[in-house]
Amino acid sequence: MIESVSARTRLAMTARGRLAERLRLLRTTTWPGAPVTQRQVAEAMGASAPLVSSWESPTGDAVPPEERLHAYAQFFATVRSIEGTTAHLVPLGELTAEEERARGALLRELVDLRSRAMSAQQRAERSRSFWHFPDGQPIRIISSVLPSDEIRSQYTSPWHPNHIASLRFADMDALVEAYGQIRAENPTSDVAFVRGDDVTAETFASHVVILGGGDGAYTGERSVDRPYSEALAYYRRRLDLPLFVEAIPDGDPEYDRQYVVTLNERGEFDYHGTRRHAHPPRFLVDSLTGDRRLGADGRPILEYDVALIARQPNEMNLTTTVTIYSGIFSRGTYGAVRAFTDPLLRIRNEEHLAGLVDLDRFWLLSYVPVFQGREGLETLTPDLTRPMHVLQHSPQHR
Repeated sequence: MIESVSARTRLAMTARGRLAERLRLLRTTTWPGAPVTQRQVAEAMGASAPLVSSWESPTGDAVPPEERLHAYAQFFATVRSIEGTTAHLVPLGELTAEEERARGALLRELVDLRSRAMSAQQRAERSRSFWHFPDGQPIRIISSVLPSDEIRSQYTSPWHPNHIASLRFADMDALVEAYGQIRAENPTSDVAFVRGDDVTAETFASHVVILGGGDGAYTGERSVDRPYSEALAYYRRRLDLPLFVEAIPDGDPEYDRQYVVTLNERGEFDYHGTRRHAHPPRFLVDSLTGDRRLGADGRPILEYDVALIARQPNEMNLTTTVTIYSGIFSRGTYGAVRAFTDPLLRIRNEEHLAGLVDLDRFWLLSYVPVFQGREGLETLTPDLTRPMHVLQHSPQHR
């Protein structure tokens, strides 16, 4: 299937097309009866005719450097530029007052068009994929850890001949999904994944992608049966995100957890704020009794998990980033990752997210819908364009 051009790509083409069309019109209509050829423009600037042609192409991606626009303004400020045997630039000191005013006005117009074209082009490149890291630096995916006693397999032992190290990776569905997409979007980068309890100093210096942790790892809570990942808690303390996961008082220790967003007295998101907005997952409830409905295995039926999607500068290496996908349950983590890998929703989600937040520094809480199928629950991809799927998000700083 051929992927359609995204709205942001079309925007970039439109903005660059306006500049290209203006350059073409300058050449063909500035002096009625004396149209200028691309070869003449190139000759005056010391460039090539194919290069001038690329700047005039509305469907290409070539944008002339700003110094070339200075030459354009100087050239089309006076008809004297095409007088004589060869096209040339009339020296600035030889322009009349009227010609100088025309040069200045044209230069401001062209520079503004170029600025709009470059801005749209940069936004289009950035929205090309949320998983693309253009600087080529290493990328490390940190997965939360599944305790050995929950697996109950002899193969978790590092002493066993059939030891399987990946058995202790929690959120494995999300890890496989994220790893494949990141490798595809960054084919020349060093991409690897590690468990949260097995990171090194090299890990922190990379682009970091954190998966999971909403079951306690991200909060920094520690218990005998649910040891938290020190790496995830390490970043939690340094990113100053105004949210955390907490256990609901008197609730079930496995199912009753919720995200809490903190605000200060002015209603601003604040890591140290005392005001709270709680966002618990939603379970299927019996309409008559108000009790949770149980599935075939005797467990409550999840309808919506809550997931955090965030990106912040990496405080360990400010040229890199930290990206977090963390649900209360593993379904939330997987759904958050799928929001940017699902071929049907990925582009729409990326474009909508770019309109909500600053993609370089943001956080967002989203519902992740869960469908009750014949053989159990299935995690669906959240559609961020649906208002009910987005719970809260950081302000957009531009």
